[in-house]
Order: sequence, then structure tokens, then C-alpha cells
Amino acid sequence: MNALGDRIDALGDDQALEALNLLAGFALGAKPDDEVLADTARTAGRNPHELELELKAAQPAQAADFARLVLLAHALTVDRGEVEDAIQAAGQKAFLLEVAVIGLLGLAIAHLALTRGRQSESRTVRVDVEPDGRVAIEVQEELKNYNVGDVLAPLLGSVLGRDE
Repeated sequence: MNALGDRIDALGDDQALEALNLLAGFALGAKPDDEVLADTARTAGRNPHELELELKAAQPAQAADFARLVLLAHALTVDRGEVEDAIQAAGQKAFLLEVAVIGLLGLAIAHLALTRGRQSESRTVRVDVEPDGRVAIEVQEELKNYNVGDVLAPLLGSVLGRDE
């Protein structure tokens, strides 16, 4: 049990909350949040609205500490395997989300690099012939760049090879 306790204690706040969420899904089955809240409030003899306000007021670190406590209590009193499965699934989900975010960022950076930061380009040429035979040519070019903000612009400029 010591090893599982150490694993629970070592969980990051997000992983602890996700593991508890997955454990609740294992134990209660898939239910909408409002139904779980109503069941919990009924069991505790509380008003669901007041309970929801208290839950929203909780600090993330406090919620994560409570999640760790519930995971440990469930492992000790109900089913250690369910807790281990929830921790493993939370870790896999976090890994997959990180891979997806890195992939999306990579695609965005590749797109910016391929387009050199240009969102659109247009060129309009207007030729006017005056009655006296003079020709006036007007060339108008418009370039729209993606807006990445003042903080990221220098970094992106160095990646794209621009000194502007």
C-alpha cells in the first residue's frame, strides 16, 4: 500500500483531479455533473446549489489535496485496483493531451513558417488612359500578416528570419 500511497502523493494537481474524476466514473458510472452533484448533496443532507458554490470557491490546490485523500481512502476501503487504473488512465490522458497540444503547436508554427507569417496578399493594378493620351498606372499592394502579439512577434521574427 505504501507504493500506491507514494504514487497518489506524487500526482500533480491536474492528474489527481483527473484520477478522481475517472475513479468516480468507474464507481458511479457515467452520469451528468448535475446528477452527481444532486446525489452527493442528498447524501450529505445539503442544498445542491450551496454545495456547488462551495466547490467552485475551493482553491485548486485544496481540491487536488482532497482528491488525493479520496483516492487514498478508496484504495484502503474499497478497491485498490480501481485507484491504480484511475491513476494510470489519468497519466495516459495527460500524455495524449500533451502530444496533441505539441502537435497542434507544431502545425501552427509550420504554417506560419511556410506562409512567412502572411495571412493574405493582394495586388491591384489600375491603368487610366487620359484623353490627351497619357497613361497613368497605379499599383496597389496589400499584405496582411497574422497577429501574434507584441511578446511573440520578436521570437517568431527570429524563427522566420526577419529582423523587422
